[in-house]
Amino acid sequence: MTMKRILFLLVVAAMCAAFVPTASATLYNFTLRDTSGNAYCDGLYLVLYSPNPGVTPKSEVDGYHWNDNCASAYAAANGFKAGVYSGYQYSGTGAVLIVSDPGYSSNAGYTGGYGYNTLWLVNTTARHWTGYFGTYGGGQYIFNYGTWINGAVSQSGGTKTAGKR
Repeated sequence: MTMKRILFLLVVAAMCAAFVPTASATLYNFTLRDTSGNAYCDGLYLVLYSPNPGVTPKSEVDGYHWNDNCASAYAAANGFKAGVYSGYQYSGTGAVLIVSDPGYSSNAGYTGGYGYNTLWLVNTTARHWTGYFGTYGGGQYIFNYGTWINGAVSQSGGTKTAGKR
């Protein structure tokens, strides 16, 4: 190969590499708080990402509910970002992270759970959250709601779980 060809191939390879999508993600890691800003003992670690950067928007959520039930337990959480009617949210409008986890269920590896699935609506603009219990065919019921500050984890004074308002 001539030097010109090698140089041409290197330039083409560099240009192609510039157009390869890279990971696109936003991290949320926070202690759940009541509406007055008082910390609960548990929180959420969530990553909002795009499974196909450059083609699809950030819409998928993975993570975990940490220290759920104040028992040092972790429950896997996942969901999607989507628009949700403001009547379902605590003092917020627009898109939320819709996240589900088994954190407060009695099947999560500890006793004292409620036996329900947990659904979180996390408004990243208003910095508010709303928690729902799913009752296996009986509907969804709000169990609590509050505020959060991204990056404010392991706050002292949080001795009760957000699951027990």
